[in-house]
Amino acid sequence: MASIGAAVAAIATWAGASAGTAAAIGTAVNIAVAAASVAVSVKTARDQKKQAERAQMESNQRNAYRNFRQALTPRRIVYGRARVAGPILFATNRDQFEAHLLIGIASHEIDAFEAFYVLKDELPVLLDTESDFYGQVTGPYAGNVILWPFKGTASQNIGQKMRTAQDVRQSALYDISLGSIIEETDRWAGIAALYVVTLEFGMSWEGQSPEFGALIRGKKILDPRTGLTAWSNNPALCARDYLVNIMAFPPSSIDEAALIAAANICDQLVPLKAGGTEKRYECNGVIGAEVSHDENLRTLARSMAGAIRYSSGKWIIEAGAPKTTAAAFDESMVLAPYAIAFEKPDRSLPNAVRGNFIDATEWQPTSYPGYRNEAAIATEGQENHLEIDLPLTTSHTMAQRIARIELGRARARQTLSLDFDLRAYTVRPGDVITYTAPDLGIASAPYEIDAFSLSRVDNPTGTHLGVRLDLTAYDSSIFNWTPATDEIDLVRGTVVLDSIRPKFFDNLEVDERNLITTPNFSADYVFTADNPASAFKVLNLIEFRLTVEIVTNDGTTDHIHTVNVTDSVTVLGLIPTKGYTVDVTFTIPGGHTYVSHTLETAEVRGNYDDSTTSPWQSATLISGIL
Repeated sequence: MASIGAAVAAIATWAGASAGTAAAIGTAVNIAVAAASVAVSVKTARDQKKQAERAQMESNQRNAYRNFRQALTPRRIVYGRARVAGPILFATNRDQFEAHLLIGIASHEIDAFEAFYVLKDELPVLLDTESDFYGQVTGPYAGNVILWPFKGTASQNIGQKMRTAQDVRQSALYDISLGSIIEETDRWAGIAALYVVTLEFGMSWEGQSPEFGALIRGKKILDPRTGLTAWSNNPALCARDYLVNIMAFPPSSIDEAALIAAANICDQLVPLKAGGTEKRYECNGVIGAEVSHDENLRTLARSMAGAIRYSSGKWIIEAGAPKTTAAAFDESMVLAPYAIAFEKPDRSLPNAVRGNFIDATEWQPTSYPGYRNEAAIATEGQENHLEIDLPLTTSHTMAQRIARIELGRARARQTLSLDFDLRAYTVRPGDVITYTAPDLGIASAPYEIDAFSLSRVDNPTGTHLGVRLDLTAYDSSIFNWTPATDEIDLVRGTVVLDSIRPKFFDNLEVDERNLITTPNFSADYVFTADNPASAFKVLNLIEFRLTVEIVTNDGTTDHIHTVNVTDSVTVLGLIPTKGYTVDVTFTIPGGHTYVSHTLETAEVRGNYDDSTTSPWQSATLISGIL
């Protein structure tokens, strides 16, 4: 209860300021009690939000490389440019010689296919629709794969293609049609898909299931600046499309002036440390119906470090950028006692930020270079991380800018909820105002309007129609960005540290991925860690060692095989990255079948510039995303 007492004491110091302020004491006590009682609920909501964001990242990873079957597949919307695979909508064998697959790519028409893949390999495909050999694949898979892409137009007819399919793998065409099981009415109109024909799995893939996907330019969207509907990865325009075409709000419900301003901000060019520029914000990725509209809107807003608000019958879409002041208010305009949320204690403020983005090199979730506010950490006595995942961001430099902005917002410490007279009716959510209240020691302080509503206020002078504004302290410096000093390089595929603590790593983990157990054993073990930097020593080399026990059976007896693998990597830079992958392979003896395997040891140690070596540190095995 000490916090409630402190709240009362703080308010009591204002009691002589005005009669209205004195009346706020009881309100402040109620607020403090309510804040204490809902703390657990707030944490639960925050955890649920984080789980939803992580689910979106995992969905993107699965969509990039995996084909899957499920009875009910949530609708998927692809904005911008992304690599996606998807659900198997149809599968059959013809005479046990060919497998016919229909792979869903998006639940709407897309702009273009840029590349095709099987597993991790690109498939060159002949896309000349006038050629007899349209759909022919060249390269190492030329002998056993045919691929016909469909963009998801309203007029497409995949069923007709299946009923008339011709084998184009050879110089002479022959019939591979499915006329006996497919009707021309099976059009799959409005669904972007890949129709793939391959040799029967047992003949060409040794029992494996090939994964087919594509790099695409996704949904066409309306740009009100031009009046044209075309491909775009502008986050503000993607947000408008989601509201209008997915959530079915009328176009008139979109604040067009705010939308255009946000779209222009997203298109601004930002200089890069290495030279050149990139757009301030882009939206590239998958939005899924398995996630709530609220979370999808939040994800879209975060891709532009902005906000999507609904007020007075209008959706207001904003992109993150410095704002000018819309109006100046003071306490003479306030109709009712203050409802005040006190400053957050230092120990609750985040002072560092980290998270994942989608690395367009591999189209997988990858850690972007995190940021630590060293001055704040020194003042507040501990490191408190803000986790920001960006499933629609494919540039690590863009991810860093967004994360820094979100950290600055999270450190906003003052919030006010005030009932103003009708002079406040001219502002709206997202505007920045200044507020002056000498009794509270506030002099022309900038605040951003989070929410706007009309209110009925009863005070000694009568009943009044007021405007309730929820305000949060605003600091335009959170948008400051100097590429030469703020941008941190992303080094892929290695663990890169600038210094080592005696413990070497916090939260050292190893993740088993890409497991294959037949005809031979192979797996990737990915090492990751948290907070690897300290001020102790400079790291020159990281060493890894693994021991995997594999059990096979020769038909009568189990046999244990021990596989020892060592690896190392030279430090190439000064930042931590997503991790380092160690490959483990084992040839299963002839006549044996795989039974099981166990990761017995997974250890890491560092070699430093002073010729010393850290102890071996064991990693914790976590569940992989397969």
